[in-house]
Amino acid sequence: KGLPVARCTLARVLEDLCAAVGALKTPPAPATLSLLATAAHHPLLACRGRPSAGVWQSVSTKARFTEATPGVAAAWWRSLRALLGSARKLPMDEPTGLRNACLASARLFRTLTPDSVAALQEEARQLVKECTDALHSEEVAKETDWDVAVFFALEGRLYVEEGTYIAEEREDKNVKKNKFLKDLYDDDDLVADKRAAAPSAGANKFLPPDRKGKDKPGSKAKAKASSAPSAGNMTASDIEAAKIAEQSATRSRIRTYLDEAKFALDALVALVDIPDVRPVLGDAAPELIRHLLILLKSPLTVLRSQRCLRALVRQFVPEDVLPFKALLPEALTVVVKGWLQRTPSACGTPGDTPVVDVVLESASIKKVMPAAPFALVLPMIMRVLSDSCYALQALCSRALLLLEKQLVLGAEVPDVRISGVFDCLGVALLTLPPQRAATQAAMVAAAKHLIATEDQLARLADMFFAADEVVRGAVIGALSQLVHNERVQDGTLDTHAARAVLRLGALEESSAALAKETLEALDLGV
Repeated sequence: KGLPVARCTLARVLEDLCAAVGALKTPPAPATLSLLATAAHHPLLACRGRPSAGVWQSVSTKARFTEATPGVAAAWWRSLRALLGSARKLPMDEPTGLRNACLASARLFRTLTPDSVAALQEEARQLVKECTDALHSEEVAKETDWDVAVFFALEGRLYVEEGTYIAEEREDKNVKKNKFLKDLYDDDDLVADKRAAAPSAGANKFLPPDRKGKDKPGSKAKAKASSAPSAGNMTASDIEAAKIAEQSATRSRIRTYLDEAKFALDALVALVDIPDVRPVLGDAAPELIRHLLILLKSPLTVLRSQRCLRALVRQFVPEDVLPFKALLPEALTVVVKGWLQRTPSACGTPGDTPVVDVVLESASIKKVMPAAPFALVLPMIMRVLSDSCYALQALCSRALLLLEKQLVLGAEVPDVRISGVFDCLGVALLTLPPQRAATQAAMVAAAKHLIATEDQLARLADMFFAADEVVRGAVIGALSQLVHNERVQDGTLDTHAARAVLRLGALEESSAALAKETLEALDLGV
């Protein structure tokens, strides 16, 4: 019964401090405001009758947070962002509650006055960038399966992979050997070492009487040094203890950056629900989603990443372009793990139909997807086409149609994904002969709407050098659409990277006419 009273007492003390700060004639330092705001969200101050939101409402009123000028508000948000950066370094199990208080204070990136929106969005943009960099997706991707299994194993016990047979070494005396063939059992080097180590009776015979049986100088020191455990004389318990220490070091190394990544994911979830910050998150969504897809592959971060994706999907994916948007996190998990041919029960997803099929079938081909939703759907399309086979033929057909229609409608594709789009179209062109017409249509749309650099154009032109005549014809057909490319029309894209391929296409009977026409239209000569 005394704990709620103590919490109320702490809350009143904080309110008195904020009232004193609000009564100052000069504005307080931004760091002071950040500390007061963080203290208002500390778990010790919240109780059943008065949650953290109620404490903050009273504190912000008495400290006159809402009366801050845009300059003071920007400085406060900057100080609060620095405080969040320091809290990311704290371990998840730290006992003071400061980490949780700072995480809860991330919801304070809200507009205080109508003229402070620009300052808020600038600080929020920096915070989103810092959180994205703190996801440590590269470190997570580099972790081996063994290190991940060690991380989830019990601390203080040696982890051994299940089903592994451990052979025990037996001493030579437990093995029966023929004494007449004993030299055949031992290795030559081992026999030589044993003979060298054996004392020579002849050499000992000529020693003086006072030196027989005495130790050589320094022999006791060598004996003491040899008693210390080393790689040569470690016992089984010493080896097990060393392995346990090594596994503990692996857990500590992973936990250091994993706690920081979890803090960053939780902070991003908190920012999603703030209306004035949503435009900033919408602009950063394609890059953020790229990191989240990497985190979905690892058991270390899959649950937190799915939670962050659900928050992003809830705010940025309209239902009119993707009715089954609630299944996007599970569908992306299936895609990044390569489970396209598994049953829903084996993948742990709801329903009897694979979630990737449900999501792609429900995606609109008549309305253009905004950047964030298409950044979520495009990885599914690319993985389906990269793994194209006869078992996934129906799914590949839908993926090709969706890609073609969205490109024609003007969906934005991140620059880092354009080369991958042409790669997966090349795979589908070779592995799915029945879908070559649909693949050629998608490739034509990609050449017309996606190519923006000479490297991307060269990547498409390199696909011409294939053994299949149909593939070469599809490449010539795609290059013919460069005439309608906006960057070619305004002169920002040089098409000379396609000149050699078009001239080679002019030598083939099936594509000669189209290649010559394209050369003339692009002023590349015949």
